[in-house]
Amino acid sequence: MPRRTPAEEQAASSPVRRDSPSTFPPLSDILVFQKDEVLARVAKVRGWLVEVSSRDIELEFQTSVRFPEDDHLVFGMDALNGETQYAEINIDNFYRSSSGKVRVVGHSAGVVQDILNQPLHAPYLCPKTHTFRFAHPESLLRQLCGLGIVEEAFLDRVEVCPNCSGLPTFRPGCQHCGSPRTTLDRLIHHFACGYVGFVSEFEDAGRIICPKCRTKDLVVGADFEYIDGAHRCFDCAQHFEKPERIGHCLGCDFRFPAQQADLHDLMGFRPKRLDILAFSPAS
Repeated sequence: MPRRTPAEEQAASSPVRRDSPSTFPPLSDILVFQKDEVLARVAKVRGWLVEVSSRDIELEFQTSVRFPEDDHLVFGMDALNGETQYAEINIDNFYRSSSGKVRVVGHSAGVVQDILNQPLHAPYLCPKTHTFRFAHPESLLRQLCGLGIVEEAFLDRVEVCPNCSGLPTFRPGCQHCGSPRTTLDRLIHHFACGYVGFVSEFEDAGRIICPKCRTKDLVVGADFEYIDGAHRCFDCAQHFEKPERIGHCLGCDFRFPAQQADLHDLMGFRPKRLDILAFSPAS
């Protein structure tokens, strides 16, 4: 392989800079992210990526547009798959070039870029409220979604508290008061006389005696059988056929029948990130 000249070596290590903006794909979307965290689209202007280095990014606009310093600019470029992808720069300076076009110089930074740098923004369970939250303000994520910078993605569906949307736990409990302190009453069926009653009615000093016909020393299987009775609540003393699934919210302590739980779709946000450093020269 022929060795490069010193001039070629210097050119290879310098930032990519183009005098003709057409060498890079044109910008397809331009937004300004202001200090009060409001994104607004700039009027339709033609723009290009002019320079990319590890420190600076320079854009050029054909129309005279004034960008306030210290604000952030989000721009989009069309990828090969047709999707518009985005990057953010913190505006350091802007000036008018010799050709009369406006050039904006900045560096990759900002809350939008932080969002773009993560492949997926999924809600997490807040340990204090036991509700699902996002690391970034959800209002901002939804604003970015409305602008097409991120897209919403379905992740899961969960049951949450109807009172506060907190995460509940579930257990079998009393249909009347919701208490989990229930028991299944066992009954005895005496074959000879047909009497059915609670086990406690038959037990007498360690012996099994029928309370109806007074037959003594009954033998299980030969004289009687155990059968399941109703469920009984220790707290409210109510009887019921079977326990109900009861929810208890970890956030607000609200207890409720499980069928009253709200179904909540857990949605995430996938950024459409533009890899701006892909336009910088290979080292």
